[in-house]
Formats: sequence, C-alpha cells, structure tokens
Amino acid sequence: MLLDENQVALNELIVHFREASDHFTDAIDHVEHSKLETLFADIRNGHTKAADVLSEAVRKTGVLPRAQYADREEVHQIITHVKAAISDDANQVFLKDRIEHEQQIERLITEALELQMPTDTQAYLEILLASESAVLSRLNDALANCASTS
Repeated sequence: MLLDENQVALNELIVHFREASDHFTDAIDHVEHSKLETLFADIRNGHTKAADVLSEAVRKTGVLPRAQYADREEVHQIITHVKAAISDDANQVFLKDRIEHEQQIERLITEALELQMPTDTQAYLEILLASESAVLSRLNDALANCASTS
C-alpha cells in the first residue's frame, strides 16, 4: 500500500520525534550538569508525547506508523560520542547536536503544515511548531550559558 503525502509527512515527524527522544535519553547520561539533564528529560518527554499523538493520527488513516531507523540512530549517537570525547566541552557538543536535530524537526513540522491535513491534526501541528520554537530557544539559551561558563 502506497502512503499519501500526509501519511509520509506524519511518519517522518514520528520517526524524528522518537529519534530525538532517544538522543535526549542518551545525552542525559553524558552531560555534566544537572540543569542540562533536567532540560533534556523535559524535552524528551514532550517529544515522546508528540510521537504518540502523531502515531494515533497516522493509525486513523488506516496505516501503521513507521519504525525508527535503528542503524542511522546508532551511528549518529556514536559520532556524537566521539565528538564529545575529543572536545573540551562535551555539554556543548550534545547541545549543538540536539539543536541541529530540533531544527530538522521544526522544518518537518513546517512542511507538514503546508499539506491539507485533517483539522485536528493541523491544529496539533501548529501547537508542535510553537512548542518546537520554545524548545530551540531553551536549547540555544543553554548553549549560550554553557559557552559563557567555559
């Protein structure tokens, strides 16, 4: 069964939210500041909820949500760990990595909003876009604070 463009867009968002959630979980174990751990856990929890809500929206279209790309995710985490290991500030490496992924999520939400989604899905995507803007702001503030304390 071929997926329509709405299903593809929502599936991409689900995959990215789930990957981001996993990356935040991984980063929590490697950052060296309790405020970052709390920030990462908070964002992770929001992403898990978003993936669950979007998964339900996909199920309503009659298809199952797509699974994550386990190999891609694992390789990305390994690369981030290597960068952090050779860096003078692992916190900055993890923050920059998370910011980059969040920018991808923001772009995917924006692209999905350009499609003709059901009204409830469209409204939820608008909420997610505002939330993603806040997430990026929080991460950028943390990066600025991290850089100023180095």
